[in-house]
Order: sequence, then structure tokens, then C-alpha cells
Amino acid sequence: MARIERRMAQHYEWWLLGLLALLLGLGVANLMSATHAGSEGWFTPNVVRQLAAMGIGAGLLVAVLLVDYRHLERWAWLLYVATLLLLASTLVFAPVTRGNQSWLVFGPLRLQPAEFAKLGLIIALARWFHRHPPGEIRRLRDLWRPALIMACPVGLIVLQRDMGVALLTLLIGCTFLLFVRIPARSWLAVAATALAALAAIWLFALEPYQKSRILD
Repeated sequence: MARIERRMAQHYEWWLLGLLALLLGLGVANLMSATHAGSEGWFTPNVVRQLAAMGIGAGLLVAVLLVDYRHLERWAWLLYVATLLLLASTLVFAPVTRGNQSWLVFGPLRLQPAEFAKLGLIIALARWFHRHPPGEIRRLRDLWRPALIMACPVGLIVLQRDMGVALLTLLIGCTFLLFVRIPARSWLAVAATALAALAAIWLFALEPYQKSRILD
């Protein structure tokens, strides 16, 4: 245990933890101010639920910190495939809510698999780029494997008709591309292709209510 504590103290980005605590504190303060009612006081049911969720999250954070990150590399593909299966299950079992089919409901509990898919995507891409350093990638066609890794969860989320989460997941995956050394002209071709794809999605894939959300 001493070795684990020493590793955590030496290599953990403590300023990130402080920033997280600050953001959570501001969020709770804002929620308490918005939901304050004289008869219920500051700790309304919404605030209590949020504090409970934060407590669970803190416990999970500690559990993750106690696991050697190298185990995540070994389990990367297993975690990735598991999140894909969880995503795919929504297309069969999730009810349609506000036009989306993205939440699994287990009695009073609701689960959004897309959040787990983001983590699975990050771990899978980290494993791939660890074995293929971004600084050594100089051709666009060398990115077809990470592109496929991104396309699978994003495509499933699109099938859920949750375009906002699909776009966010795609952007998360694309952050790895900031470190590759591909010529600018190749990125121009990618940009042109992306614009054409967005135009096609706008014309043929988006429902009217989705277009109104974007326009509003």
C-alpha cells in the first residue's frame, strides 16, 4: 500500500483535483441557491441527490486511483467492446424519450450507456496511440484504425438519435489528432469531407425537432 500511496503522491495531478473540487462546490452552491425553499431549507431533495452522486463519484475516483493504469491497457479492448454492447442494448431495450433512445431504465434507476462509451473510447484510443505514437504518424491513411474505433460508438449513438452526445463523443476522440504530424493539405481534405457529411446529415438524417434545437 505504501508503494501505491507514494506513486499517487508523486504522479497525480493534484491541481486537477483542486479544480474539480472548486467546480463541484460552485455547482452545488448554484443548485442550493436555485432550489432553496423556505420550508425545506437549503438541502432540498435535488441537493441531497446531487451530494449523494458526488459521494459515489468520489468513491469511484479513489477506486480508480488504486488501480495501476497499466491494467487499463490490458483491459482496453474488453472495456471498449463491453461499452459497445451496452450502447447497442439501448436500441433494443431503451424506451423512446423525447425522440431519443439513449437511456436504460431499471425501475427507479436510469443509465446512459453513452457516458461509459466515452470512457471506453478514450481507453481504447489511448492504447492504440501508445503503441503507435502520434508524433510518428505522417499519413492520413494511417489513421483508419483510430477512425474506426471512434466510428463504432459514435454510429451507435447516432442510431439512438442523440446527435448532441454523438458530436461530443466524436470531439473527444478527435482530441488525439492534435498530436499527429499530418500535412495541412490532408486536413483540408478531411474538412471538406466533414462538411459534405454534415450537409448530408442535415438534409437526410436529422428530424425537424433536432434541426429546431440547433437553430434555436
